[in-house]
Amino acid sequence: MVPFATLRTDDGVLYEVPHGGIVGRLGVAALPLHDARVSEAHALVSLRGGALKLLALRGRFAFDGRPRTELTLAAGQRIHFARDLGVDVVAVHLPQSVLGLRVDGLPVQILSGVTSLVCAPRPALVQGHREEAVAVFWNRDQVWQVRVQADGGLQALRPGEGFEVAGLGIEAVRVPLAQAGPGATRPADRIAAPLHIVSGYDTVQIYRDGVLLLTLGGKPARLLAELVAFDGPVAWAVLAGELWRGAPSHKLRRNLDQTLLRLRRKLDAAGVRTDLVQPDGAGSLALLRLPGDTVDDRS
Repeated sequence: MVPFATLRTDDGVLYEVPHGGIVGRLGVAALPLHDARVSEAHALVSLRGGALKLLALRGRFAFDGRPRTELTLAAGQRIHFARDLGVDVVAVHLPQSVLGLRVDGLPVQILSGVTSLVCAPRPALVQGHREEAVAVFWNRDQVWQVRVQADGGLQALRPGEGFEVAGLGIEAVRVPLAQAGPGATRPADRIAAPLHIVSGYDTVQIYRDGVLLLTLGGKPARLLAELVAFDGPVAWAVLAGELWRGAPSHKLRRNLDQTLLRLRRKLDAAGVRTDLVQPDGAGSLALLRLPGDTVDDRS
């Protein structure tokens, strides 16, 4: 029930890179490429519209002699991350359905990599391992399991089975593959479906049709959270001043521009419209909400 691509590096090592897996120099990358020409988080394998795609994050890649920012993965492809650094796609594995979690009060979230359930300040499912988590979910040998932190208990996740953690009802559910990804990445499709934004102080989650598309942390999350809190246009200097308090004024604009670039890359990679943060042409920024978009401010 886990979609993944089997990729082979030039030294013959095979890597199973799942939906949500990073390609790059990060130590936790699903496909580690230890080369100075490769970014720490160079690319992302992501499930889109029933297909596994490779999406550029902090660096481009090449296929068939052309630079690309997106590629639908298929067996037999050879992808270059630098002139003499190639990776072969050995196989693509796409099950008919994937595993999701239904937690009381939260939309269904597709499991991808390590996922933590936190309760403070409010219940949320977030990517990665969190020390404060009440439960942690991860995949081992194609089987999803959960460890309940209170008692250290470890159990397998099976569709249709439910349990309770910290007063929250949790159920593992099957999600058809075609409904599991963010969908097609054409601009018109991104605009069509409303977004639901859950804003915390240092974490922001973006949903579409009840499915989690993206979890943001760090400065990109803080930037969105501030725009949600202002609930209208705010001068860039005021926004930057909130994000980098005490920083010299000459650094504020550069910091803001770099963070906006990182945010838009993350939005684009997740299939979210990149005009979510919109300049007004007069030196201010605002959160652009289209009809149907909703915001839950939990900061």
